[in-house]
Amino acid sequence: MSSNKPNLMYKHDEEDSSGDEEAVQDARPLPPLPKPAEKLAVSGNFEESRQGQELGGSKAVAKLKKAPDLPIIEGKNWLLNQYFVQQNYTACLSLIKQLLDESAGNCEFAFYIRDVETTEYPYDCLHYSILPFLFFNSILSGLIVRQEGKLQESLENFQSCLKIDPYNVVYMKNLAQNLLLLGKVKQALKALDEAVRISDGSINWEIHYWYALCYKNSKDLSKAKEHLNFAINSSNKREEPLQLLAEIFVDENDVTGAIDCYKKIVEMSPENPDHLSALGLLYLRTDSEQQAFELIGRALGFDPNHVGAILAAGSMIQKHGDNDVALNKYRVAAQQWPDNAQLWSNIGMSFQAKKKYVAVEAMNFQAISSLKRANYLAPFDWKILYNLGLVHHEMQQYASAYHFLSSSINLNPKVGRVYALLASMHTFVRKNNSSETMKVRWASKKQDSGLL
Repeated sequence: MSSNKPNLMYKHDEEDSSGDEEAVQDARPLPPLPKPAEKLAVSGNFEESRQGQELGGSKAVAKLKKAPDLPIIEGKNWLLNQYFVQQNYTACLSLIKQLLDESAGNCEFAFYIRDVETTEYPYDCLHYSILPFLFFNSILSGLIVRQEGKLQESLENFQSCLKIDPYNVVYMKNLAQNLLLLGKVKQALKALDEAVRISDGSINWEIHYWYALCYKNSKDLSKAKEHLNFAINSSNKREEPLQLLAEIFVDENDVTGAIDCYKKIVEMSPENPDHLSALGLLYLRTDSEQQAFELIGRALGFDPNHVGAILAAGSMIQKHGDNDVALNKYRVAAQQWPDNAQLWSNIGMSFQAKKKYVAVEAMNFQAISSLKRANYLAPFDWKILYNLGLVHHEMQQYASAYHFLSSSINLNPKVGRVYALLASMHTFVRKNNSSETMKVRWASKKQDSGLL
């Protein structure tokens, strides 16, 4: 007897129905599989999502929005630092501009590198994990701007850094440096006081050093030396405080104290030609030529083309009257240091000394030309003005000599030989040349009236 019921067969019955040619599929529809590109996400209502999966897509399944791609700005800090260390400032500034645009001006490390100039790199900022986005990247804009001489822009960038991190001692210290370079000594001292307050009274050698620079520029040398002594005691073999202390001793005409400072510096860096030549020049001022010659020879041994050592050696040779050898030394130095005023002054005086043996007019012309170039490079150097007055006096151009000698006296009124040369010139003019006497009197009246 035939049955009207359909012949239904399921997968688990395949073994029992091996003789059948075709398998009949289940009449119940299976839920469709999701496409590989689609991802079913759990919505706010879990029941609704589960029912939607069970119903095979009869109900729409809510999809989550794609998370925004936030740029990891601190990921390029290593590249900024590498560009800066390699002095590739063009690429560094380009990357800084890109990071500042992406962070809407909140890139702190970028501001810092654009403003600061020295090896004072805030390595401690690498360990800040509270502000990974703002801190490390918003520092980078300042190291380059100060090196380019854009002090006002550098100052503004450090102020931007302090708005982001107002309790950063490094930023406050560099703000004081910029203020000092801009000539705002009182504001620089206030910024240093604020840096000390932020650091809870703990002062390192650098803050003492910048305090000393501020007091040195304000002519308070006693306080400057006091801070430098603190800096020397608290620093671990740092040369900068000793160099500044030596400069102060030279300003006070205490050459012995300056020599003691440079002896300590040479002990720290025995192969530095800059320090060796500087110490040699100080010995020259005390007429210790043997020690000076040994130090300058050591400097030239480490660097045969060192300009300072060549200049010192040339001056020693010139002092002993060998002007041709001195001029050969100066010729080498002039190729590497053409804008050094002291070099051109020595060249001029070498030509002036050679006039005894060659044409007088030619040597005087070369001497005047070299000294005028030196005066152009350093218009407030009293020694160059004195040399110009001396050469004009020997050329019997007494009015010009009076101008240069009086200018030298105005810049340094404590040098007796300038007064002696001026007095001898007046005596000679009054006895021998009445017309030159009138020129000198006219020049003196003109200068007294404030026209020069």
